Amino acid sequence: MTTREKRLLGLLCIVAVAAGIDRLWGLSGRIIGPSPAAQRLEEAQKASSSMAATIAGLPLREGDVHALTLALRPLAENPFQAALPPARKDGGQLAKNGAEGTVLQYTGYVALDGNAMAIINGMEYAAGDTVPETGDVVRRIGESEVVLFSPSRNAEWALSYSGDDL
Repeated sequence: MTTREKRLLGLLCIVAVAAGIDRLWGLSGRIIGPSPAAQRLEEAQKASSSMAATIAGLPLREGDVHALTLALRPLAENPFQAALPPARKDGGQLAKNGAEGTVLQYTGYVALDGNAMAIINGMEYAAGDTVPETGDVVRRIGESEVVLFSPSRNAEWALSYSGDDL
């Protein structure tokens, strides 16, 4: 081994020992101070708290309050499910499959070149597709309702459109 290689190996050993000591006792945090990333995170948290306090003191319109409320809520597992409108009190917006008790909502309709797609519980279905939550098969898709076939009940049933654009 050459003298140069011995020096490099010695330097490598010193660095390894220093890293081990730092790992065991965490000296770098006390000697060097907090990392720049931690400082930036702390500054960002202070800035967001300041902005939230400023916004809370502003006179907001009802639409602004609604937009801020939506922006601050945590995301659901399925963001399309979270975007569905709330159920109507008269029950007209929700339909239950009696066998499983699963709630289905027909909230969208798209027709392109004679092919219709229905949006049920946030997912797109064409005629012949099976809705996984219930096992029902989509028979016909119309603007105002979707006709489904339930193999468990051996019957067809209609799911009314519950969107807000009709």
